[in-house]
This record gives sequence, structure tokens and C-alpha cells, in this order.
Amino acid sequence: MRQSGQTSKFLLVTIRYLQGFHWLKTRLEAKDSEPVHRKVGDLLAIATQLNCSLAQLAIAWTLRHSSPSTIVMSATSVSQLRENLQVFKASHMTAQR
Repeated sequence: MRQSGQTSKFLLVTIRYLQGFHWLKTRLEAKDSEPVHRKVGDLLAIATQLNCSLAQLAIAWTLRHSSPSTIVMSATSVSQLRENLQVFKASHMTAQR
């Protein structure tokens, strides 16, 4: 079970990445958003175990489970794009478990 400090940390990290998405920030700060915080916290724990970012985890999951013909990635910087592309080098994230 996550500690309450982890929820606050998650919210701060998430809000940092939501610049320009004010409508979503409001939803994340709503009183009834705790289940979403718990789910994302669980995903963050998995990403930490795999030594990857949440974005990389999402991309890897999509590659393994959705049979996509195309994955559209977005980045606001070259470093963010590089981070996202690392998923294709990380065999532990794309291999079947």
C-alpha cells in the first residue's frame, strides 16, 4: 500500500508533465481522483522495478499488447524523444515475461 507522501509526489510529478493541459490538472486535483492516483502509483512502482519511465512503460505495454500498426509518440524536447526511444533498446521491457 502506498504512503500518502507518494500520492503527493505523484501529483507533483504528473502536474509538471501536464503543462498546457489545465483541464486535466483540475481532474487530477479533484477529491474523487484518489483511485486514479493509486493506479498510476502502482504503474510508477512497476516502472521503477523495470528501471524505466512511465512513458517507456506505456510504450512497451502498447507494443506487447495492442497489436498496433502505428504508435504515435510525442515529445517536447530532444531528450524526451531519446528517453521514449530507449524502449526499443530495452529488451527486458519488450520481451515476453
